[in-house]
Amino acid sequence: MIRKLCYLLFGILVALCALKAITAAKARRASTPAPVPPSAEETATPLAGNALHIHYQPWQPYAGHDPISGRDGYCLDVIHRIFPQATLAYDEHPTDAQLIAHVADSPECALVTLGRHPDLQGFPQSKTPIAHYTITVISPRKNPWRYTSPESLESIRLAYSRTYLDAPLVAEHWARHKDDPKRALLLPDDTSADDWLPRALAGDCDAIVLTLAAARWDADNTNLVLRDDFRDAGPIQQVPLFLTLSPKNPNAPAILEEFEQGMARLRADGTLDRLHALYF
Repeated sequence: MIRKLCYLLFGILVALCALKAITAAKARRASTPAPVPPSAEETATPLAGNALHIHYQPWQPYAGHDPISGRDGYCLDVIHRIFPQATLAYDEHPTDAQLIAHVADSPECALVTLGRHPDLQGFPQSKTPIAHYTITVISPRKNPWRYTSPESLESIRLAYSRTYLDAPLVAEHWARHKDDPKRALLLPDDTSADDWLPRALAGDCDAIVLTLAAARWDADNTNLVLRDDFRDAGPIQQVPLFLTLSPKNPNAPAILEEFEQGMARLRADGTLDRLHALYF
C-alpha cells in the first residue's frame, strides 16, 4: 500500500514538472516578438531608374531647382516621384551640343528638357511626354509683322538657336531654309539676350523663337512683352518634353518601362493634376 502511494506521488511530481516545463515554454514563446513580414517596398525590386543622373537646364517651371521656393520644376518633380533616388544634376555645359555629347558618353545620364531634338537621334526616349512647353516669337515693335499661321513664317527672316529644333515647326523651317540666310538665322546655343536683342533691333532678323517664359523674362527679369521695343508676336506651338537616356545605358528598356508605369500611376492617383496646378 505504501509502495503504491509512493508511485502515485512520484507520478504526480513528474506530471507537475512536465506541466511546469510546458508552461515556461509557452511563456518564452509569448515573450518573443513575432517576426514582422517585410513591407512591399522592402521586397520590391530596386528601380533601375534610381541610378540615373538627371541633367536639367534652368527652364522654370519645367526644370531647374529654385533655391528660394525649394521646388524642382515640374519635369524634375514628376521624375523624382517615379525615381526618388535619382540624382538631379544641374547642367553647366555652355551649349546643348556639349551637354548632349556628355550624356552620350555617360550611361548613367539622362535629359529632361530637349524633347525630340534632331541631335538626339538614337537616344532612347519615353513614349509619354513629361510635359509640354510653349514656344513663341518676339518681334521688334517697329516691325509690323505678326504671326498668324505657319505660312506667315515664310515671309520673314526667323532667328532661333539649335535648342528650339525640338519644335517640329522650327525644325521644318530650318530644314527648308538653312541654306537661305534671308529666311533663317541660326543663333549659337550660348547666345544671350544681350546678344540677340540688339541684332533684332538692328534688323538682322524679323522675329526670334523663344520659350513663352523666356520671351517674358530676360536676364534682368524685365518683362519683354511690356518693353517699348519688343512685343510677343506668338505663341506658335506646344512642344513635348520626354525622358531621354544615354544610348550607352544598358538598362534603357527597363528604365523606360518603369517610367511609363510610374506616369500611369501618377496620372491615376491624381498626382500629375496636382503638380500641374502647382506649377502652371
